[in-house]
Amino acid sequence: MSAFIFDNHYRYSSKISSWPNGTFLIPQSTEKYDKELDKYSFDKYYLEVYSKNPDSYFISPHEKTLEKAERKAYKIFLNYLNCKNHEFERQDYFRGTGICRKCNLFSFHAFTPLFRCEICNIPTDYCHDDYYKFYCEEHKDLNKSQYFAILQNNILRSKRCYERIAKLNNENNFEQIRYMVERIYFNKR
Repeated sequence: MSAFIFDNHYRYSSKISSWPNGTFLIPQSTEKYDKELDKYSFDKYYLEVYSKNPDSYFISPHEKTLEKAERKAYKIFLNYLNCKNHEFERQDYFRGTGICRKCNLFSFHAFTPLFRCEICNIPTDYCHDDYYKFYCEEHKDLNKSQYFAILQNNILRSKRCYERIAKLNNENNFEQIRYMVERIYFNKR
């Protein structure tokens, strides 16, 4: 099966049919500025690769075409698959992420997260508030400041909406803020 191409404004289709299910490719490029033409042009292409089998993420080497970048990405991916008994090290990651010493596999769930839920004290990296207090999936609704941060950073569509949210936040009416987040950001009606 070929990989799913996500956010594909390059109109690229995967040339390798043996990517496993659950693999996502995101085509990307670097740009070069041409002083004579006074414009930017694509210089090199690369792919961001997310896979569930094995749980991994990596960026392919930069190449002149997306097809070449995909071929190199697939070679890296096969290297991950052929690595026996990954030896992960945490390095500077606190959220459970690890990197294999032998093949460089970047895994999101190699270790138990070092953060603990503010409520039940179980290890989690599910979500956090503005003060980096973490909450597990079960207690995510108790994370009050996260909703306002989402509104401020991602979904402010109009001045009127902003004023309404600011007023609700000053009143500490988090249930109404949550309702607006779900309605606007998550398209719930």
